[in-house]
Amino acid sequence: MIDWALSKIVMSIAAISFIALAIVFFGNIMEENNVNDIQFKETADRIAKQVSETLSFNGELRSNFTFRSNKTNRAELLPLEINDEKYTLTFYRTSVKIDYSSSSISSQFTGKVHLFDPEMIPDIDVTSKWISDLDAGYYNQTIHSGVDFVVENQLRIVDGKYSFLTFIYPVVEI
Repeated sequence: MIDWALSKIVMSIAAISFIALAIVFFGNIMEENNVNDIQFKETADRIAKQVSETLSFNGELRSNFTFRSNKTNRAELLPLEINDEKYTLTFYRTSVKIDYSSSSISSQFTGKVHLFDPEMIPDIDVTSKWISDLDAGYYNQTIHSGVDFVVENQLRIVDGKYSFLTFIYPVVEI
């Protein structure tokens, strides 16, 4: 009888120990994922903040984003990898989304941007419909970590009036 009760106590302790180990193991995995999510969210928020500041600036402004540390380059430095993981930035007219592993995180801008190179607009008066047609063709812009990009405010003549337009586009290295 004592052997039977003792075996039940030992089995109960073993089961409780196994459950505790499983909780600790999965808790550590979830905590690591939360740290990754926080770092990716901070990167998305930093990009969105800079884009929003450029949108609200009433003048011409160019903000360069790079993934390479270069002391001569005055650019916003972004991590090439977060916890040994590369990621993809997808810009939409009002937000940026970071895709990594099987997750994604996004952050909103305070206004709308244009996702094409401003060189596509001639230096003459253009119509807002012409720009809307371009926007329809470039509804998103995907940039992989490691590819530098620019957020730029330019003064253009649209419908006969001077307007600041904000563009996001990758840097093409020649």
